[in-house]
Amino acid sequence: MQPTLVNWVSSTLESDESGIGMGVYSLNNFLSTAISGAIASTMLDHISQVPINPFGAHGISGVYSNVYFFLFILTLMNLVLLYQWMYRFRNKEI
Repeated sequence: MQPTLVNWVSSTLESDESGIGMGVYSLNNFLSTAISGAIASTMLDHISQVPINPFGAHGISGVYSNVYFFLFILTLMNLVLLYQWMYRFRNKEI
């Protein structure tokens, strides 16, 4: 995904804007990685005793099961949004 986004950002901007665009892209990538790491570690601290995943193991491994269950739900939501976005553009082309 990263090489595709880098190629897209560099190819869509003009040559005099590509340096700034790549800098903004790198800043966004750095900040999102840092923020998501902080959110994940906070989630691990706060949901250590709450079993959210109905299929997961309980105890110490239940914490990671809850995180992966949340990431699974997030992935499903992203797929639904991507499908709706692609379907909207497909209908506009017709």
